[in-house]
Formats: sequence, C-alpha cells, structure tokens
Amino acid sequence: ANIAPHLAMREPTGNLRVLFLTLEFRHGTFSGNGVLAQSQAHGLAKAGHAVLVVSGCPDDLVVTNDAAAKMQREISKPGGPDAGEVEVRTLRVPASKWGKLTAQCPWRELADAAHADEPLHERIRSFAPDVVLGIDWHVTPTWRALRRRVLETDPNRNPGAAPPSPPPPPFGQARHDVGTDQFAFKMETINEKGERIDNEANKPQNILEEIVWYKDEWLAKQKEKFPLTLVRTAIQNQEPARDFVGAIKDQWKSTGQPGLIAEVKKASPSKGVIQPNFDPVKIAKAYEAGGAACLSVLTDEKYFQGSFENLQLIREAGVTCPLLCKEFIVDAYQIYLARKYGADAILLIAAVLPNQDLKYFTKIAKSLGMAALIEVHTYDEMERVLKLEDVELLGINNRDLGTFKVDLNVTVDLLAGPLGDEVRERGITMVGESGIFTIDDVNVLQEAGVGCLLVGESLVKQDTPDVGIKKLYGRPLD
Repeated sequence: ANIAPHLAMREPTGNLRVLFLTLEFRHGTFSGNGVLAQSQAHGLAKAGHAVLVVSGCPDDLVVTNDAAAKMQREISKPGGPDAGEVEVRTLRVPASKWGKLTAQCPWRELADAAHADEPLHERIRSFAPDVVLGIDWHVTPTWRALRRRVLETDPNRNPGAAPPSPPPPPFGQARHDVGTDQFAFKMETINEKGERIDNEANKPQNILEEIVWYKDEWLAKQKEKFPLTLVRTAIQNQEPARDFVGAIKDQWKSTGQPGLIAEVKKASPSKGVIQPNFDPVKIAKAYEAGGAACLSVLTDEKYFQGSFENLQLIREAGVTCPLLCKEFIVDAYQIYLARKYGADAILLIAAVLPNQDLKYFTKIAKSLGMAALIEVHTYDEMERVLKLEDVELLGINNRDLGTFKVDLNVTVDLLAGPLGDEVRERGITMVGESGIFTIDDVNVLQEAGVGCLLVGESLVKQDTPDVGIKKLYGRPLD
C-alpha cells in the first residue's frame, strides 16, 4: 500500500507481472537476496509470468573492473535451458541513504528512490506490475502466498494441480501462506482512502489459520523490538547446539523403546490451561530426572501461554537435554530467535509451509547446528515432504490442527503403506505426536514403526512428571 502511489497497478488476469525491489550489490558481491532473486525470478518466468528485477546499489559505487556488469548479466541469465528471461534494471541509490537501506531494508525508501529515477519509474509504470516484492521478499508472507499461487499450482510444474487461487484485488497484499492444500491465504484490501476493507477472506477459517495469522502481527512487532542483525550477533557468542537427533537415537537403541521428547507447556487452544501451577524449569528438571531424551518447549504466547524466555530459563538452569523450540514458524527470523534463546531443534509444520520453505528453513537450521523436526498429518503432506532430501526427523501429528481431533490411527495408517516403506529405507526417525496417554498407546505407535514420541499433556498435567514417564513407558527410562 505504501508504494502504490508510485506504480500503475492493474487487476491481474492470467499470467502475472512481478516486480522485485531488492539490494543486489554489497561490497561488489551478490547478496543472499540476489542469489535467491535469480532463482525465484527465473522460476516465475519459466511458468509464463513477466518479471522485472530492480537491483539497488549505491551511487558512489566505484567499479574498477567488470565485476558489477558480470553480476548484472548473471542475474539476467536464464537459470537453465527452460528458464524464462528476466529483465533487470539497476537503481542507483544516493550514498547518504544506502547505509539506512542496507541496515533496515525499508520498502518506502527504496520505492522513493525508484520513483525519483525518472527513466526507471517510467519503465516500472509501463511494466504495470500486479505484484511487488520487497527486499526481504524470500521470507515474507507475500512471497509465500505468491509462490503457492503461481508455482506450486502451475499445471506445467505440477501436473494435476488444483487451479490457482483467485487473483487478489489491485491493492490487496497477501499476508501469508497457511498451507499448500487446505487453506486460503489472508488478503488485506485497501480502498482509495487507504482504509482497510473487511471481507470474508480476511477472517481465519480454523484455529490453525488464526494462529498463523497472529504470527504475522507478532513478527512485525518482534522484529521492530529486536532486529535480526541483533539476534544474529547474539548467536555468535553461544555454545554449539546439542545433538537433538543423536539423543533420540541413543535412547531408542539403549532402551529398545521409542525415545522421549517431553513437552513443557502450560496450555493449549483445545484444552485451555493444562498445568495451573506452571513452572517451566521445575517441569524440565523433572522430565530430565525421569529420563527424557529431549524436551519440547512451547513458545507461543497467545494460544499456548508459552514464551521464548522459557527456553532460556531452562537452558540457564543447567538442564542438559537438547531443546526443541515448539513454535509455529512462518519466517526465518523465528529460527534465529529460537537459537538465540537456546534451542537445539525447531519444528516445521507442513500444513503451514510449502516444500520450498521447508527446504530453506531446514538449511538455515542446519547452518546454525540445529535439527529440524518436520511435522505432517495427512498422506499428501507426508508424500510431499518425502520429496525433500536430508529429512532426519519426521513427525506424524495424530491431532488435526484444523479441528484438534486426535486419532492414533493417523500414524498407524500412514506407516503401514508405501510411505512407511520409504521412511524405513531412508533411515528417517519417525516421531509420534499427540494422543499418547498409556503404555498401550506407546506400544501401538512403536509397533507401527515410530522411533520417538513427543508427549505433552499426559505428562505435564501431573504433579510428578518424572513418575508419569515411568508409568507411560511401564519402566524407568533414566
């Protein structure tokens, strides 16, 4: 909405016209945005969409060789024999503003610079983009929604895919993607006065959509309060992450029973407050004393009454179990934040994230030494996730996150078929999640092929969680 006055927008019909506003040149080398822009721009072009990349650089950049020209050619070069052509225009930004741009990456500053460059502005107006993607487009809700629409549902890339979602209104801005199959993405419609128009698509259809939409609002405030640059600086001084996957496998091997990830949580949307006398450190220490291989810590504040600070409190209290950050991750920022607060692993939910995000977020986690537990609930989600390489931990949630109904047969049925065979052939550790209350439940899931259990409610609601672990497994795990 901020840059709309600068652009000639129109109602999209058929293929889209996509404008990237990005910063490509930093000290004469491609930034991460540039590499991603090259890949994604050509993916869109290959699918038949027109793409214009506006590449920003400081106006006092001194080029002593052909490095800049070479980089410019590189991003405009097709990514393969079938990739589409991408138009690239350079935007010279006043050096006095460049530091602010690279430090804060504001949309408005770059849009204003493009507007001030008359020839470039005229090219943008004649290009008439349907969608404008900002500097951090590769992790924004807008990009996830756009990619879902034009890439994952494109018949040429995904034969038999469902038709694309209806196009957004001229000034609508997709807030996020909440899945690849069953959920629609939220739209904000702005009228000519800049007022937000409420509509049916602007309301969550179930609890999962409601949680994920809330994350967009939470992220905006969190990033303003604690920018990514500060988070990454804090991470540099931390001890290395602990071996989350190794801890699970070691317990599985030594006990002959599925390893245990015990969950520290106070409440849930379906049950309300589960443990009124909630003390995260006390609970974590009891779990560790009871023999849990790893711990899962809820960090969502609004719906689960958790916090990232609970991760830090548990780690600083001397608990040695590896920690999973149980968060609804929709942005790379959350992964860095999890590591900053002491997490050794993250949860990625397939119902929320398309494969490209799962792959990208997993790569970030591994670069930080963290494991990624990818969670599925349906056959289609599991089939899709297994197309990814390097999947180490795959969780099957017996709870439908849309309705919160629980059924252990979800795990049993998924592992009984060809997908179960593939999991076993690839040596992927399967994690059973939700609805685990008795030794019979443990045995059912173990027989199905699960090598780890994530258990929360049945343990955390007890006054002595360590004793609860013994009852659940029918024997001590310590």
